[in-house]
Parts: sequence; C-alpha cells; structure tokens
Amino acid sequence: MRFVPQSILLPGLLACATAHAVETESGSNSGWLAQVPPRPFVTNAAQFRALSGSDWLVGCNFKLTGVVTLVDTNRDLAVVEDRTGAVALHMCIRDWPLRIGQLVSVEGTNAVQYVPSFPSFPHRPSSNAILKRFEAPADLGEYYLTRMRGYLCPPENGEYTFWIASDNSSELWLSTDNDPRNKRKIASLARYSWVDPREWSRYPSQRSEPVFLKAGERYYIEAIHDQATLAGHLAIAWAGPSLPQSIIDHRHLTPWVENAGQAGCDGTTGILWEYWTNFTAGNLEIVTWPRPFEAALSVETAEVKILGSAQLARAEETVAGQKPGFGRQLSLG
Repeated sequence: MRFVPQSILLPGLLACATAHAVETESGSNSGWLAQVPPRPFVTNAAQFRALSGSDWLVGCNFKLTGVVTLVDTNRDLAVVEDRTGAVALHMCIRDWPLRIGQLVSVEGTNAVQYVPSFPSFPHRPSSNAILKRFEAPADLGEYYLTRMRGYLCPPENGEYTFWIASDNSSELWLSTDNDPRNKRKIASLARYSWVDPREWSRYPSQRSEPVFLKAGERYYIEAIHDQATLAGHLAIAWAGPSLPQSIIDHRHLTPWVENAGQAGCDGTTGILWEYWTNFTAGNLEIVTWPRPFEAALSVETAEVKILGSAQLARAEETVAGQKPGFGRQLSLG
C-alpha cells in the first residue's frame, strides 16, 4: 500500500487545483518564519530577458499590457505581445475568455521558467505537506519528482557536514544565507544512481564538504529527487559540533512559505515537502535553476483584465529583429 501524507496545498502553492491537509509541529524555531526574498517586478516583455539566471530562483512578479497573439487551452498557455516583445504565460487561462487580438492587462505573481516537458512544475504539485524531519515518504509509486525545502537553523557555531541518500538521483542545495539565489549544490547522487534508505557512504558525492554555519542564522536548504521504478526514497542527514550524524529534524527547520499570514504557520517547524507524479525525464537539470529566460513562464497566480480589441504593433514600433506576431513563433516545446 502506498502512503501519501495528508497535506494542505498551502495558499499560493497550487494553481488550478483543489486543496488538501497540513502536518505541523511546533518546536525550538517557534517565532521565526521563512519569508520569500523580494522578487523583481516586471512591466514589459523585454524586462524578463534582463533578469539574471539567479533571479529566476525566486521568480518575479509582473504587470503587462499587450495583445493576445496565441491561446492554447490544451496546455493552458497564452502569448501576450507588447511593444518590446512577447512572452508565453502558463496559467489558468480557462478562467478568462481569452481570444487572439484582445488587448489585455495581466498581473502575475511568482513567474518562473516554464518547463515544456513537465508543465506542472513548480506550481501544481500533486500533493504537499509540512514534515517533521528531512526525510520524504517512501515508495509512492513510479516516475515522480520530490522537492523538500525550507530554512535551516544551526544550534551552534561551527562546521557542519551533510549527507544525502536517495533512490533514484537527487541533489542537495544550501544557500550561504536565507536567499535561494545564493544556493549551491553541496551533495548529490548522479542520474540513474541509487542507494539503500539512509545509506550515506556508497558514493563520495553523497557527502558535502564541511560548511561553517552560525547559530541563530537561517540558511535556505533544498533537496530534489526523481524516482523511476521500484523503490523510492529521500533523506538528508547532518553532523556538527556536539551533533552526531542524524537526519535533520523539525527543531532545526522552518518550512518554506510565502508569508507569515499563510495557513496559520506562526510557530510551525519542519520542512515543506512537494510531490509531482508523471515525471519521466530522469534528468533533474530541467527543474533546477539558474538558467536565463527563454520564451515562456509558469505563473503561480494571475489576474487578467480584458481591455478591448487591438491590432499588433507595427514593425517599426517593435524591438529590432522582432516582427509583429512574434508571439506566435515562440518555441514552447
């Protein structure tokens, strides 16, 4: 029998879906809540291309006014073109009667790189929960993706070592502070690799180099894991001053949430676990960043206002090299 924790799809974590339940436990971290760093704010299509790869690690908010040049209800995609260029937006377009040629204003939050081969990532997980330790539920089936993320609070100053164990491949990322944009990969299992549950030493890559951390500071931490067939599991352990090797528990973790007002999270400790089914790529590179903007974005929440009808901009009014109707030529996978 497969066990999926009861969870609640925390507000803002899922678009076009229904809500589920939350597992929480208070502990020594009561009183500090993970806050998303300020996101860039974009007001025209060209500005998306000006953002750095690291900016996409926290996403961006935007307000665009432009003409709809493509509507794909099968993939929940709409292309909006303004005088500076075009961008494809993956959002709940079924909520609005969008048609080609409409002038629209679109306000969106937490826009990140669209993954054509896996469009449900990152805003549409199949389930999520706040777990009490840095270990994912095991054996949830075949071909799925797991992500666990939050903030780590070391109990004392000193050097800490981290380990990752999974089946199949996985990566562990740790930031130099509380900003995901400063994260770096510190341990991993390569594509198609696997180890037994809590087997920490089969591959040298499973163990990090010692990392100096300060007590009272928060460090963004994230693990991501893909499962193909047969057994599936993920766990993260650490060791440090006066701390033997052990799986990181809720006393030293605060889950990733968008703001302190969400889901009654005051005093919550633990780590956010998210789970997506039907991940068949077998390659974590397509869901790990940073990478530069290409052509399309996945939007967490969106509000569309239909302003009327409009024609596409004349050629001389667009960015050099981009012809009218550029949005219809975007490569969306």
